[in-house]
Amino acid sequence: MNATSNATETFTLIKEADEKKYIMALGTYGTSDSSYNECMLPEAHAFSLISAFEMSNSTDTFKMYMIRNPWGKSRYNLTWS
Repeated sequence: MNATSNATETFTLIKEADEKKYIMALGTYGTSDSSYNECMLPEAHAFSLISAFEMSNSTDTFKMYMIRNPWGKSRYNLTWS
């Protein structure tokens, strides 16, 4: 299995769980939540997974995740923020 098919399977499972109203969470890798990754999200930190959905424009479809930082102190600052 390649990374693309694994990411697609993961998105499908999470989207199905979202449609069933499951409570979901995710976390970032790292050793300290006082360090931030390149997206300005704290490392070694848990987030609420609010929703999984797809957005399309005239040429592409994008798999999206809406997440919430319970601290509310940092913000993802790249595309789609």
